[in-house]
Parts: sequence; structure tokens; C-alpha cells
Amino acid sequence: MFERGAECGDGDACTTGGTCTDGACVGIAPKDCDDNNSCTEDRCDAGTGCVHEALGDVVCDDGNACTEDECRKAEGCAHEPLSGQPCSDGDLCTDDACGAVSGCTHTPNGGSAAKCDGLDNDCDGSVDEQCSFPNYGNRLIIAEDDVDSDGDGLGLRR
Repeated sequence: MFERGAECGDGDACTTGGTCTDGACVGIAPKDCDDNNSCTEDRCDAGTGCVHEALGDVVCDDGNACTEDECRKAEGCAHEPLSGQPCSDGDLCTDDACGAVSGCTHTPNGGSAAKCDGLDNDCDGSVDEQCSFPNYGNRLIIAEDDVDSDGDGLGLRR
């Protein structure tokens, strides 16, 4: 039997400050299991004490389409800018950008001056339309600065 008001342990890992009341040990205050990490759900198990369950990366979504969201055990949520050129569409005729709300955007840019390089640089839907391409058998002259693979002084492509 415990003396009334004496400190004791009630056997519940989720209470602190147990005292003897009417012959039984009763916990006074619930144990604080908050680990101050937004990536975990904190709770107390009466048998084992504090439990911190990982919530995963979805809880860290900052709503910004241009960041990689991650829960880090020691730090909590982290929001790193996307690396490289995540919005590149490979189209010379668009300016690629990442907007926090809209995500990737590809704004037409009107292109640049046309060149004889096999690309639609001026973004008019036609490739090298101002260039002259004489046909020499299965070889096509592209430009004089192309690779001269056969030594005749002309840039050739097979």
C-alpha cells in the first residue's frame, strides 16, 4: 500500500508524475511526445512510451511545382529547387520556365534568324526554307562549314 500523496509509478508509459491516491498510483500528466518534426505523427503507447511514425514526403508538399519536397528525419520538411532544366521541352521556339503555381510553362518566343542547320530556328513551321540543297546522289550539301568527309571542299551529309 502506498502512502497518500507519495510519488509512484502507475505503469503507464504515457503519464508522468504519478501519485498515490486512495491506495492506487495514478498518473497526473500525460507525457509530451511531440518531437517537433512535421514529418512524423507523434503518439504515446501505454506499454512502450512515445512513438513517432513517419508520414512520408506527401506531408511536406509546399504547393510549389518547382521544388522537390522531402521529409528529412533530422530536419523535417525540406524544399529543394528542381535541379537541371526540369521544364525543358527541347523546342527552340519556346522559352521554358517553372512557375510555383502553374508548374512548367513553354511560352512561344518567335525564334531566331533562320539558319541552314536542319532546324526550324525561325519557328515558322518550315525547316531551312531559305536554303538551297543540291542533291548529289545520296549526299546532301548542307553548308560549307559542315564536315567535309570526302575531301572535296563541300560539307556533306550521308
